[in-house]
Amino acid sequence: MEISPLPTPAPEVWVEQFAASLHAQRTRACEFLAAQQKRLEQAGLFVEEQLLQLEEELKGQRDEAGRLHVEYDALTARLATAESRLAEAENQLASFEVDGDRQRAYEDLQRRCELALDDLRQARNKNSELQQQLAKARSTAAKLAQQAQQSGRLDWKRRSDASSPRWRPTLTKATKHGGPSG
Repeated sequence: MEISPLPTPAPEVWVEQFAASLHAQRTRACEFLAAQQKRLEQAGLFVEEQLLQLEEELKGQRDEAGRLHVEYDALTARLATAESRLAEAENQLASFEVDGDRQRAYEDLQRRCELALDDLRQARNKNSELQQQLAKARSTAAKLAQQAQQSGRLDWKRRSDASSPRWRPTLTKATKHGGPSG
């Protein structure tokens, strides 16, 4: 029993089949690359939009910190004025003797001293509040700045599906409002 050899295709047929196979692979590779390019562009738009939002938030925080700093300076000046008025009242109080008209002057100075002390306490409380607000604003601004710097890196594992609902609203919003794409 003799086994007959398989017919071998003519060299031209084999070459044509190989060329067709290469052409099909090239077409699939081009489609894949085009899809990847589109995903990369979408990711770039998303990152640009996020950066713009972070920059706006950071600007707002800086404005708030500036406003708090101005208010802090104003209260510090008021505190210094109240302290000097208190010192002046105490000096005047020490120079009076306590009798007749001087008794009324003493009581008046005592009342002024108490008012100055109340003003001083209020100014110190407000000063403390403003320092806390300023520290909080600086901390928030620093966190936003750090987020803005870090948002330039893409996490492809989390955003690997370009067709996910998270991507669609972002791209629709960016194109409707004249986002980075036009």
